[in-house]
Amino acid sequence: MNNKYLKIGEEFEYKILQLLRKNNIKYFARRLYYNIDNTNKFIGDGGIDLTGCYNEIFFAIQTKFRTNHHNEQDKDIKNFIKALELQPKEVIGFFVTTIDYFKQSKK
Repeated sequence: MNNKYLKIGEEFEYKILQLLRKNNIKYFARRLYYNIDNTNKFIGDGGIDLTGCYNEIFFAIQTKFRTNHHNEQDKDIKNFIKALELQPKEVIGFFVTTIDYFKQSKK
């Protein structure tokens, strides 16, 4: 992936995190890095970027910064659904993106 879009995606995720913080919503960021040879190595987040609890409702959030020409949104949502299936059934999922959903993604 292009480093420019990776950086923009991380900034978008951070903006969502800031909104949670601003509204006093308990959250936990799942981004995982290791510092190897003075270089941060991204390991992954298991398909969920943020988890938290609001009024005893547990949630999981996946953020995706996308441009209008991006065509993998259906795959992104399916991967998020798979990650949610590994969570307790009480967890509510939110898929947050910067573009409108494709017809096949709305199903």
